[in-house]
Parts: sequence; C-alpha cells; structure tokens
Amino acid sequence: FMATVKGAPEVIEQYLAVVPESYARTHKSYSRRGLRVIALAYKPLPDVTASSVPALTRPEVESDLIFAGFLVFDCPLKPDSLKAIEALLESSHEVVMITGDSPLTACKVAVDLKFCTKPILLLEPSSHPDEESFWTTIDEDKKIPLSDTSAQLAQEYDLCVSGKGLQLLQETKLYSTVLRSIKVYARVSPEQKESVVCAFKEVGEFTLMCGDGTNDVGALKQAHLGVALLNLPTRKTDNPSSSSSSSSGVPGPHRPIAPPTVSSVARPRGAAPIRAPAPSTPSSLGARPGAPAQPPRKGRVGPPTILDDEEISIVQLGDASIASPFSSKSSSITSVIHILRQGRCTLVTTLQMFMILALNSLISAYSLSVLYLEGYKMGDTQATAIGMLVAFCFLFITRSQPRSQLSKERPASTIFSPRFVMTLLGQFAIHLASIIYVHDMALQAMAPEERPSALPKKPEGEDGEASTFVPTILNSSIFLMSTSMQLSTFAVNYRGHPFMQSLSENKPLRNCLIALGTIVVLTTLQWMPALNEYLEIYPFSDEYSTALFKVIALDFVAAFALDRVVSFITKSTI
Repeated sequence: FMATVKGAPEVIEQYLAVVPESYARTHKSYSRRGLRVIALAYKPLPDVTASSVPALTRPEVESDLIFAGFLVFDCPLKPDSLKAIEALLESSHEVVMITGDSPLTACKVAVDLKFCTKPILLLEPSSHPDEESFWTTIDEDKKIPLSDTSAQLAQEYDLCVSGKGLQLLQETKLYSTVLRSIKVYARVSPEQKESVVCAFKEVGEFTLMCGDGTNDVGALKQAHLGVALLNLPTRKTDNPSSSSSSSSGVPGPHRPIAPPTVSSVARPRGAAPIRAPAPSTPSSLGARPGAPAQPPRKGRVGPPTILDDEEISIVQLGDASIASPFSSKSSSITSVIHILRQGRCTLVTTLQMFMILALNSLISAYSLSVLYLEGYKMGDTQATAIGMLVAFCFLFITRSQPRSQLSKERPASTIFSPRFVMTLLGQFAIHLASIIYVHDMALQAMAPEERPSALPKKPEGEDGEASTFVPTILNSSIFLMSTSMQLSTFAVNYRGHPFMQSLSENKPLRNCLIALGTIVVLTTLQWMPALNEYLEIYPFSDEYSTALFKVIALDFVAAFALDRVVSFITKSTI
C-alpha cells in the first residue's frame, strides 16, 4: 500500500521527511505569477495489510512524507470580472477580497483586477510566540516590524493578511488601525470571513458579500446584502443527428462516448483482484442490502415541461443561496452591478416621489382649505382630466430604467437630507407666493358685485348636493395655476442622470408632461376656445391671459432655478 497526500505547499512542508532546498522558492515563484499551487507527497506503507488499514491514524500516515512535486493550475480571470471591479471602483465603492487561496496568488489577482494600486505588504506571523512578526513585500526585499504598524503605514501600502495574521492583529488590538487598508484576506476560515464582515459593519460601513460555497454562508448572512453565485449547469439540446449515428454504432458529435470497462486495477502483490462493479441503475441507487429491487423509473411521456428545466436548479441544503437575499445563476460578479443600478434607481425614484407628493399635498391643502372659503371650486371635467394626467405621470416615473453605468456620486439615503428640506420649503414658498398673487389678481379683475364676499351663499339642494359649478375668473385662475404647479413639481424634481433615465429618455413621462403643459398654455392664452369650453374655463381678456401666463412661467423658472442652486450648494443631485 501507499498513502498519497495533497494540500497547500506551506502545510505539506510540515509533514515532509526531507524538504527540498528549492521547495519554498519554487512554489512562491509560481504563486507570485497568480497560479494555484498544490503540493503532492506520498509515503510507502510496506507493512500495512488490507485488514490493518482501518486501524491507521492520520498522524501515522501524514508523517515522514516524500515530496512528489507541485501541481500548478492556471485559472485565468473571467472576462467580465475586470469590468465589474472597475465599475465598482469608479462608483465610490471599496473592493476587498476574502479567499482561501495562497496570499501571493490572491495578491497577484488583486493587482490584475486593479483594486490594489499601492505596494502590497503581507503579514507573516512568526512560528514562535517570542519572535517578532513582520510585514513583508511580495518579493520579500523589505520587512517592517509589526510593532511599527501605524495609520501612516496603512496609508502608504495595501495590506494582505492570512488567517493566522488576522488572528494576530485581533490579539494585538491593531486590527482597527489597518482595517480599511487590508485589501486581501487569504487562507481564512469561514468563521474569520464572518468576523471580517462584522468588523466593517461595526465601523459603519455598508457591506455586500459575494460567495459561492457553504463556507461563505456565515459571511453572506452577516452582510447587509448577500449575493450567492450558484454557477448552475446549462441544459444542452440533443442533436438530431446523434440518433441516426448511434444506430450505426458510431457515437454522434454530441453523444458522450461510454467509458471502457475496467477489468483490473493496480493492487499489492498477493491481494485478490478487484473487479469492476456492475453499472448502477437508477433503481439500484440507495437500495438496502437484501431489499427487493425497485421497478425501473418510467421515462417522461409527452413534450418537455418547465419542471424538466427546474430539476437542474434545485438548491441543495447548505448552499450559499439559503443565506442570501439574492442568487445568481452565473458565477460572474456582474450581478452585483445590476443590483446596485436597480437599487440606486429605486431609491432615487422613491425620494423624488416623496418630494412631488409633498409639494402637491401642500398646494392642494392651501387651495382646498383657504381658497374654498372664497368660492374656489374645481369642476368635474377639470378634476377628471387633470387627475388622470397626474396619475399617468406618477405611473411613468416608476417605469424609469436605471442607467447602464454606475455613477461616482451616491444618492441620498434619507428624505431628511439638507437638500431635500431646503428645496421642499423653497419651492413651496415660491408656489404659495404665486398662488396668492394670482388670487389677488383675480379679485382685482372681478367687478365688486362679482366678488365672492359680495355674493350670497347658494343653498344646497334637498339631497345635500352642492350647487352647479359656475366658472369664474377666480376659480379658473386658481385651477390653471395649481395645474401648472403640479407640472412644475414633476419637471423640476425629476432627477434623471446620473442614476436613471433623463426626462428626455423617459419618453412616456416626457410626452405626458408635454401634453399637460400644452393644455395649460392653450387654456391660459385662450388659443383654443373649444378646449376652454370643454374644461369649463372662464373666458379671460387678452390682457389678463397674458398676465396670468407670465406668472405661471415665472413660477416655473423660479422653482427650477431654486432647485439647481440648492443642488449646487449642497453638492448633490438628489
């Protein structure tokens, strides 16, 4: 018998009987090039028999091993990984790698992905507690004692720590000093992955974690946002030509070739030959010894269904998707970009809808409470037409799509930001001043006997219904002014770039606002008398129509200018 062992080079080195002189230099040179290195070793067991194998212990087998060589893997980066990392860095996000690979391999990958731009220092814990530990460069040409760790060091270098190094930093109370400068965590355990995420949360950072295995479940659960990369297999369609070729005994181009039957395998001398087991059938899998054979499973009858495709997507117990709110069928991290784009667009849409609703509510509250006392009333046709257009505007805002490129600027995370409060109060003050001015202007244009204070109150009908709506200069002016203000709140407070489609790109909303603005202009300037009659608008004089249009235009320009000035002062677009 012979025992064979594989593992990390630095681990296998501890169990070798004789360590080659170039052992460390060789595997480190491969790791610095970004290659995955696995050490192979073996140990002859001449005195072991088949009956004594179960009694062997790991210390007996994994000792005095003979070095057999290195197994080197080249794992090229995925083509979209670099683009995804660049998009995250350009959008004011910090990228940290937590991996089980060698520290040197991980550092090379971090440099290739361009989220490590400074010189890199690796923490090498000493093998003895009494010895000093050092920060070393990749080429090991410079060493800095761990006792010299400071904030200045963290600013000059990107740091890489292993699982043992992380434990050492936590024991020496230096972890919080260098936390934000550690870009690579290598050879860490699942518990340490979880502790890293918790450490970032304790300093107030919002964390997003990507993982594809059971060892990432703890970290995915602790992160604010977890993304499980499932890497599910894809189903291939059968080639019609395979059936015809198989009938002639020749495998088709997409038909797998059956493996050859195994007749014998290498065995120690004197041992009985090992015969190849009979091919297992679905009915024999998992059957108990002596149990009756299960009938063969019936094949699917009829056309393929959606359940056939779902069989390959079953999530196994312990997968990373169980602990993650998001799961990606691909192993690519591009899904993170999609989540951030959609999240920012949703946040900005919610904030701007709060702004629009707040302004519209304040305007309606003044119109329906104060001005109602002086006879202000909206006609049924007016309320129906404008209400439908405003409802469509709200609908089209929610249909806005996020931008394909992440912005470096971040949206506000609360409605109680300085920009939100300042522009809300400022726009409401402008709209309130405009509607009060139009109210006074309408009263002056009315004859004294036509003013609401001089008219007797009309009694309600026997059924409690209000009297018939009669258009006047006052209610028509207030209706047009309030409608233009609603148009202004949508056009001014729609954010657009850099988080979502601009107003010109959101064609449904743009067309709806154009239609609403056209109605306001045509009815204010009396350019379409039929429309005024349909909407029950009082026929203004030319002089009054021009004055009212000027107030409407000035109100819109003032609200737009205020919003841009506040945005410039607060250095924010939302």
